[in-house]
Amino acid sequence: LDDPTYPESIAQWIEEQDTNFLAPIVYSTKQADCVRSQIATMIESLFAQIAVRAVKIGIRNFIVAGGETSGAVVKALNLGTFEVGPLVEPGVPWIHAVSAPHWLVLKSGNFGSIDFFIKAQEYYQ
Repeated sequence: LDDPTYPESIAQWIEEQDTNFLAPIVYSTKQADCVRSQIATMIESLFAQIAVRAVKIGIRNFIVAGGETSGAVVKALNLGTFEVGPLVEPGVPWIHAVSAPHWLVLKSGNFGSIDFFIKAQEYYQ
């Protein structure tokens, strides 16, 4: 978390992955509510920075898990208004940025089945 080049390294790793089957997944090993508030905020900020860098390399679709992390990513991407799109599962739709070609799924911790992430990705394959 202290390395300022880490978000760029992750974005480069994402770009190098074969996305023919499933998109790469970036995650933390601790849930934000299991770590101190300051560290949780740093993790959320890291994911937001990674998303911004991912847009710069051409990524347009994001599946973000965690309410606070979702908020940090949406704020960092600065996409403005969204339209609600198709449901991945009840209560969790894809949303489309009105001003850009970006689609996002913002999943809080309590929603979604065990295969939620696969279902979300299959919609855009």
